[in-house]
Amino acid sequence: MATARFILDTRRANSAGLFPVKIRVAHVRDFTRIGTTVALTEADFEKIVKGTNLKEPLKTIRVKLDKLVDKANSIIESLDPFDFDTFKTRFSQKGSRSDLIFLLTCRAEEFGADEKFSSETIYKNAAALLLGFVNSERSAKAERLTTLP
Repeated sequence: MATARFILDTRRANSAGLFPVKIRVAHVRDFTRIGTTVALTEADFEKIVKGTNLKEPLKTIRVKLDKLVDKANSIIESLDPFDFDTFKTRFSQKGSRSDLIFLLTCRAEEFGADEKFSSETIYKNAAALLLGFVNSERSAKAERLTTLP
């Protein structure tokens, strides 16, 4: 089973002397690090890890990191079998450009940002219909497999 946690990457400091905090995802004997937007000193990272007597800025950073780890763990639980490429795609929310449902959803977001709400609604509905169709096909296939003699 894969695991996720946040770590301080002390291999290289940025120009301000801070180290990036990364999400480390490990599976069997392999692992990957996924960058976050958080950079801390070693002392601040130790305070966050211990979690006691945190001041307000460090509390918000801790909450942000916990949310990222929770997101990573929920993606890990949904993947069976686990695959790093699929995990990275889902974690970054970039998706596959060949996935029609993903493309429709992205296009709907673009229309929403441009305040073209009727087009946004059409694309969202099309994506929802396709997703419903795919899910019904999967459940029908599973039903057929369970009723085989």
